[in-house]
Amino acid sequence: MELGQNYPNPFNPVTTIRFRTGSSTYAVIDVYDVNGRFVSRIFEGTAGPEKNTVTWDGTNGRGVPVSSGIYFCRLRAGEQALSRKMILLR
Repeated sequence: MELGQNYPNPFNPVTTIRFRTGSSTYAVIDVYDVNGRFVSRIFEGTAGPEKNTVTWDGTNGRGVPVSSGIYFCRLRAGEQALSRKMILLR
């Protein structure tokens, strides 16, 4: 399983995240703030074994823009989880 660094980073207003699960499997990507609070679910579903791409537009689960700061994207697939730090500059 791989979780690439988001690009661009820092970003405003949209960033792209690439990931690979290694097999066709159910996966989830969530975004958390620096305090560990859930912000938004940006991917949920079956991810293919090839590279997958998802974008985050810097909003929470209700579509409200979040403030500048450090955020973490977390990929979970099966028993594995990977995280990457992202920086949003407004």
